[in-house]
Amino acid sequence: MGKSRNAIDTLNGYFYQFDYTILQLLQDAKNNEFTIEGIEDVDIKTATEKTAIQLKYYSKTEYNHSVIKNTVKYMFDDFMARKKKSQHLINYKIYGHYKAGSDKLPEKIDANFIETKFLSSKDTAYTPDDIQKFLELFNIDNQASDIEEQKKTIISIIKSKFHCDDFDADYFYYANALKMIRNLAIKQNIDERRITSRCFCKAIDKKDYLFDKWFLEKKTIDKYCKEMKNRYFQSHLNIDSRSRFFLIEIPKDTSIPEMKDVLLYIQNKYSKLSKREPEPCVPYIYFHNIKKSTLIDFKQSLYEENHKFVDGYDFLGAKFDAQSISRPISAKDSIEIRIISELNQLKSILQCDKHTKKIHQFYMTKIYYKGNLEQINQDNIFVKSIDDIKKIV
Repeated sequence: MGKSRNAIDTLNGYFYQFDYTILQLLQDAKNNEFTIEGIEDVDIKTATEKTAIQLKYYSKTEYNHSVIKNTVKYMFDDFMARKKKSQHLINYKIYGHYKAGSDKLPEKIDANFIETKFLSSKDTAYTPDDIQKFLELFNIDNQASDIEEQKKTIISIIKSKFHCDDFDADYFYYANALKMIRNLAIKQNIDERRITSRCFCKAIDKKDYLFDKWFLEKKTIDKYCKEMKNRYFQSHLNIDSRSRFFLIEIPKDTSIPEMKDVLLYIQNKYSKLSKREPEPCVPYIYFHNIKKSTLIDFKQSLYEENHKFVDGYDFLGAKFDAQSISRPISAKDSIEIRIISELNQLKSILQCDKHTKKIHQFYMTKIYYKGNLEQINQDNIFVKSIDDIKKIV
């Protein structure tokens, strides 16, 4: 249990750092240069100066001077090294949030406080003037907002900047931003960890999901699936499409029972085969990443269980016929679902099907189908497992 809490605290520290960087980039109006994991967690370079910022997030810990002692010492050592080499001096900032105890830090920090609380006799030789000059470049903010408030501020700025709603701000722009900062942070070369605010905003301004495990660490999978369901299957955006296409990426080791389970779940929810239905319909389904032999076994299993389907092949050795798979369905046919065998068949099927169409694409690695979005309503929904789909649809 202790290890689990420690892991969560560590992740929150990373998220706090990444979110702080995202916030600074969004708020920057001068196209300054930011370095992720530079001298400190974030370095900001303006036209006239440079600031190295160290972030401290201790939501469960009381502030004590010892918490920031090593950071202050490191900053002071960097200052002394630059001074000794006659290099350009930079600013230093510690930005921290603590459970309590922030008032232990005096409002005005003097040289004596720095020397007695953060430095030691073993440190590199320095003079009172050195400490005084360092103080002119040094700042501590112990009143930083907590992780939730910081995130709310980010979402608010994104909504204003990109003219979007809460959902798009979180699941498009913020998700893109988080992945971008995280990817910059792990670059080996410091030059590759630099970015300007203008480039950052341009890069995240897209409506493709770029989720990875970090985004879903912040969102529990159940909460994520619930929000996807509300967005795409229980809202005004969920138009009454007569022809629904479910494109599903699956891991290569997915079993036939798992595939059958999700297929029948979708079929049960979106097939309309009542005799009273003026225009009966059944959904299309396509499994991405499936081997040809597995697909054959899958169809055979459905056939043996008396599940009726169409796939565009009318007899042994027949060529694929888009007209066949998209033909009108009647209640007496008992056809339950339409199975698309290959992704390259989708274009011709969409052309043959004359009903209102909606594509629901579920992906685990990257978006694999990009159709004509101006003509057909298409959702691209990231999932971690095939089971997530049932929670969403």
